[in-house]
Amino acid sequence: KEVLQNSTSKDWNTQAGLLKQYGEELKRKGATNIDIKRRTAFEAMWDTMLYYTTTGDKLLTDVYDWTETDSSDGSLVDVGSFDSYGLHVGRWPSDEARPALGVVSSR
Repeated sequence: KEVLQNSTSKDWNTQAGLLKQYGEELKRKGATNIDIKRRTAFEAMWDTMLYYTTTGDKLLTDVYDWTETDSSDGSLVDVGSFDSYGLHVGRWPSDEARPALGVVSSR
């Protein structure tokens, strides 16, 4: 439901390392499914909207989930900033960090 702790203000590769560390942490705690990955843009939108439809609570209100989906200009799609205007979809280059751009893990 939230971006990984300390994953904002990091570039794509640094976030990938955080995802790997998160998987290793889950393994140490006894988890069997530790195939941790980024969500696709569709998964991020679907999960966020389904949660809102079911609970009435908005996720990703002041952050974006940087997904694994490529945009048409070679950047990577981000989904978030869910506010009264709706759920926003954008894109960001993988070699640049952004304060509100984190990663939500998926297994």
